[in-house]
Amino acid sequence: MINFSVIIPFKNEKENLNALLSSLSSQITQANFEVILIDDFSTDDAAEPLQLDFLKLLHRKDFPDNKQISSKQNALDIGVSQAKYEYLVFTDADMIFAENWLENYRVSIEKTKAEFIFGRTEIYFEKNQTIPLYVVQKAQLDFLFAISFIFCKLGLDGSAMGNNLLISKKLYEKIGGQAGIGFSLIEDKKLLSAARKNGAKISCTNDFSAFAFTKPVSAEKYLQQMIRWVKGGFVESKFLAIMLVIFAISSILILPSFVLVLLLIPVYLRNKISVKHAFLLPFVFFIETIILIPSMFFVKLKWKGRNIANPPVR
Repeated sequence: MINFSVIIPFKNEKENLNALLSSLSSQITQANFEVILIDDFSTDDAAEPLQLDFLKLLHRKDFPDNKQISSKQNALDIGVSQAKYEYLVFTDADMIFAENWLENYRVSIEKTKAEFIFGRTEIYFEKNQTIPLYVVQKAQLDFLFAISFIFCKLGLDGSAMGNNLLISKKLYEKIGGQAGIGFSLIEDKKLLSAARKNGAKISCTNDFSAFAFTKPVSAEKYLQQMIRWVKGGFVESKFLAIMLVIFAISSILILPSFVLVLLLIPVYLRNKISVKHAFLLPFVFFIETIILIPSMFFVKLKWKGRNIANPPVR
């Protein structure tokens, strides 16, 4: 029997937790599952009313702190330490899920026998969001999945879509968890690399269908997210660093990034909306690159309300 422990760190997510838990309580699956929320020193009262049969609420303050890894990584390891099922699903508190999200993972495990699986996360539109910001973030996230999809098929390590990934508990413990991979701004990519080094079978969803959804963030948070991804890529891998430099040059020139998008069309054709937004990407990349280059030097990196050291003092 395939069963899941869904691990969700959160900090000050009062406005998102009700929708998250509602979508989780609506899951239709043959598997048993539990949801483990780890309160990462929230300063709001989001955690107070949380009482559901399938829910286990933990507080980071009640567990030893590993200063060699990030706050989120500490929360993930704490959640895993209390997990009772054999498959771990990592996601974020600002997500909502289709009712067959976990069932899709169950079927994927049965078909592929994979120990590490990641799926596509889709940006959904909210009425109070500005359309340009929604389109930019949706196009960017679809591009990230398209690249990750191709890298996965080629046996290379790209992103693993950290808000929508599964790993067997046995493999996670073999790796040594977040403590085993060390401090990282892009822990999903580092976990993926560790899984591959340990000979794990890795899979990703075979199309652009989405069972996990997140809303657009503000322009400020989006910039912080982009800085974190880029800085994390430079730190984690020389290969990724070289690819990022090449990508930045191609984005400024526009034409090379247009060619890249055309090469990705066979992947994008799996979702008509994604195809439509794909052709905006060269212009999005140009604007993002122009903004990101100075931001990398002059904008202090923050995440979830914290200043982030890279790496922490050892």
